[in-house]
Amino acid sequence: MKNITGRHNIATAINMSGKPVVTIDLDNKDYMLPGDETFWGIYGSKIRVARQYTNPRYKGETYYDHATLATYSDSSDKGHAYDLFTHGFGIYADFGYEDVVEDAEWANTPIVHDGDHVIVVELHSKTREYAVKEGVVTLNGANITPAGYID
Repeated sequence: MKNITGRHNIATAINMSGKPVVTIDLDNKDYMLPGDETFWGIYGSKIRVARQYTNPRYKGETYYDHATLATYSDSSDKGHAYDLFTHGFGIYADFGYEDVVEDAEWANTPIVHDGDHVIVVELHSKTREYAVKEGVVTLNGANITPAGYID
């Protein structure tokens, strides 16, 4: 990922670049095994990923995967490798209040396409430090990663 530095450049990237902005608090680890700090996951912003149906019935039509920016303990040692962890979605027979609230929250999330540049804001809530980076969303079959890094 390309680091963005300088007050003016950071403000421009976040507020005026027109690129989707996602955040992740790297101090907010979710431990996978109780009492074992070697396996953890960190989950950040919600984001929607534009995909194309491969089913012949809908081929060429766009649908949107619900995803969350995430990194895991087995990520790269040279910084954080990110995934867009996808969630299933659908409308069920017992669709109700909670579903409407959740759909409304997802409606306000950024939409990304394959090859889009995204701004990733890495936060450290304990030390109040931050880093701002720019990456490229890459769709790899069923996997989605902002991994087409910019040097």
